[in-house]
Order: sequence, then C-alpha cells, then structure tokens
Amino acid sequence: MKMVRVVLLLCLLPLPVFGGVYKWVDADGRTHFGDRPPEQVSAQPVTVEPPPISEDTAVKDRQQRMTNFVEQSQQERVRRQAAAAKAAKHAKERARKCRRLQARVKFNESISSFYRVNDQGEREYYSDAEAQRIRERYESTAAQVCGD
Repeated sequence: MKMVRVVLLLCLLPLPVFGGVYKWVDADGRTHFGDRPPEQVSAQPVTVEPPPISEDTAVKDRQQRMTNFVEQSQQERVRRQAAAAKAAKHAKERARKCRRLQARVKFNESISSFYRVNDQGEREYYSDAEAQRIRERYESTAAQVCGD
C-alpha cells in the first residue's frame, strides 16, 4: 500500500524539462533553432522567456462578474436562511399561543361563573352575560391566532 502511494505521488509531481533551445547557423548562412543541435555545427544555447501574460479586460470583467454573482448568491442564501429561521420561530410562538388559548377556551367552557378579586381581597362575580362575553372573546382570539 505504501508503494502505491509513492508511485502515485511520483506521477503527480511535474517532471522538469531537460531540453533546451539551441541556435546555429548552417553552411548557407541561415539561422536555425531547435531542441537538439546538429553534431557538426557549434550551437549556442538560447534562453527563451515566456511571453508576458496579457491583461485581458474582458477576462477580468468576467471574473469580477462571477465573483459578484457568487457573493450576491451567498448573501441571498443567508437572507433566505434568516427569513426561514424567523418564520419558524414565529410559527413556533404562534403554535404555543394557540395551545394556551385553546386550553383557556376549554377551561372557560368547564366553569360556570367568573369572578375577579377586588382591592379588599373579596371575590366579585360577573353576571351570566358578562361571563358569556368573556368566553366569546377568548374563542374569537383563539380563532384569530389559530386560524380556525
């Protein structure tokens, strides 16, 4: 297994180029270039510089547009995730409120009278009409919050 890794690593390494460029002049006075000089002629090694990379504005513009697109896409994705998280939180809170209201409506149906405690700590009972209005108010609020 170790040998396979070594062979794979060697395959991935770039091999240096050992050949060079040579210049020579033939018997007719013509100048030639090649990677192997002829044996009967004295050749001079030539250093070949790669041409400078051209600064193409169209390529730069395209790269900039792609970079902008990626950044905008990422920002939009973050906004969508934030909106989804906010909506999920809102739905969870609404469901919690709905459960509490439905429990209160059910409780209100089970009791026969409503009262409040005055400043002296005594109970003051509501009339039947007032109790019915309280029940209806809870039912309508529950219907609004729960969507029923």
